Amino acid sequence: MHKKKIFLILFSLIFNLNLLAQSLPPAPPDNPEVIPMSEIHEGMEGVGYTVIHGTNVEPFKVKVLSVLRKMWNGSDAILIELEGLNLEHSGTVAGMSGSPIYFDGKIAGALAFGWNYAKDPIAGVTPIEEMYKLYNDTNVSKVASISKNSLQTPLMFSGFNGNSFSEYSDKFKEMGFFPMQTGGAISDENQSGKFLFGDSVAIVLVDGDLSIAGVGTVSHTDDEKFLLFGHSMWSKGRLRAPVSRAYINHIVASAASSFKIGAAYSNYLGYTVYDGTFGVSGVYGEVPENTMIPVNLQVEDQSFLNKDFNFRVLNDPTYFSYLLSMAIYEAVTSSAGSEEDGVFSISYEIETDYFEKPYKVTDRILTYSSKDAFREAIEQLIAPVDFFIYNNFNRIGIKSIKLSIKRSNLEYAFLDDITLLETRAVAGETIHLRVGITPYGQEKTYINIPVKLPVNLITDIYSIYAANEYIYNYAERLFMPNKYKIRNLDDVMRIYGKSYDDKALKVWLYSSSRGVQIGKDSFPMLPVSRYGVIADNYTSDKSSVINAIEGEYNMPYSILGLMKIDIIIEGANKYENR
Repeated sequence: MHKKKIFLILFSLIFNLNLLAQSLPPAPPDNPEVIPMSEIHEGMEGVGYTVIHGTNVEPFKVKVLSVLRKMWNGSDAILIELEGLNLEHSGTVAGMSGSPIYFDGKIAGALAFGWNYAKDPIAGVTPIEEMYKLYNDTNVSKVASISKNSLQTPLMFSGFNGNSFSEYSDKFKEMGFFPMQTGGAISDENQSGKFLFGDSVAIVLVDGDLSIAGVGTVSHTDDEKFLLFGHSMWSKGRLRAPVSRAYINHIVASAASSFKIGAAYSNYLGYTVYDGTFGVSGVYGEVPENTMIPVNLQVEDQSFLNKDFNFRVLNDPTYFSYLLSMAIYEAVTSSAGSEEDGVFSISYEIETDYFEKPYKVTDRILTYSSKDAFREAIEQLIAPVDFFIYNNFNRIGIKSIKLSIKRSNLEYAFLDDITLLETRAVAGETIHLRVGITPYGQEKTYINIPVKLPVNLITDIYSIYAANEYIYNYAERLFMPNKYKIRNLDDVMRIYGKSYDDKALKVWLYSSSRGVQIGKDSFPMLPVSRYGVIADNYTSDKSSVINAIEGEYNMPYSILGLMKIDIIIEGANKYENR
């Protein structure tokens, strides 16, 4: 008897599941009518469509629990309960955003939001009437921020190691994404030329050897255009990004928030047009040429395999630099040991639509530690990129970027110490520095450097610095920022495009008193009477001024490090009393 009851229960369960599957239309209608919000009421039963594995669109049952009046940015929303496709176990899934919802064969809207840690598969639906407005919305002002209840968009990272993913993924979480590491993009030339209602879809941010794509669901489509997500992806307003189908590997159930794991197809069907409060709109067709910026990155290392990376980054001014930084960090850290030492140098070439010739930097030394060098390489490249994007003079479009990072061994030396043979000096005299240098793998050696002091010094305590030419330039920027202020686009080439000799040992004098910088001209040591007049009336920078001392001291190897020593210098009388 006991066995018979168990058999009857199992039979009833299987029968009801089969009945449920049979009662739901297997595919959504192509050109559905719209059911207005005025006709939605509690207890209505309907059907939704999404992809839970591969590319097959499958139905699930929905039931209206309530209508939420003025719930989201002044719009009503539909509160529904989901059933089928194992949603009773997983709950609402990140990546289902945009799943079309139907009642009586009419489309009501797109599944768009839910609640973390919910025990039941409860979700909210954005009315399709609000989403249709995106087809004609050309408003470029900032849209409303993403609702905290919006389903997070799974952001698939392919080709990224754990270090780079951990370093950058938190920023994407702040943007409302659900970042995760997954497999690479898939190629399928036999795909249909348009989406289906309920298709899994990917909006691509990076493609090529590295890939980043946000995954959601198609809410509506016709022969020319489509609607996605049911909520904003980035709160961007106008947005142009490639769009493809996505392959779903699996749904991972989580008490916090279940999510889809998948990957973008490399065959693009169209591109986005507008990222609005209630969804993302797009059109079919070839992606415009300047939508993605090609990047070539070569890593050359004597101790590791050389690698060549080719990828493209979404040409979006808000996030381009961040996406590029992450891609570069991944490429270099996956090619060379992150804790290795050596001399790292960077060369890069940025092609724009403004300058006739590419903006170039050649073999600029970075540092001897790879961990620091990789970050410095990113900073040095991103600085001019950001200026091109955000400058106030002219719009500059970036067309391509080529980047090379090299590491060489046994060719550098550290500055270890510095001493003076004289404890005091007089302006105009020649003093002698004794600099300790330790070449890689060798014992420390000392060199004597004669330094002729300027004659126009007043009595004061001065600091003498010794470092390579690049660090000298960095010190000038730090202490004399007005000299490096960009007043026009030509200054970009003059300031950022300068090459530096890392084997040239520079010596300079620094005092925090009475320095004046007017435009590109410096007045490092002025008498009190002159300083007061100029500083009050003309100068745009009243802080300290660096005074370069004559001479560069060329070494047979790259110089790393910075040394400083203080000295009292007596000013010449004719400058003291004037």
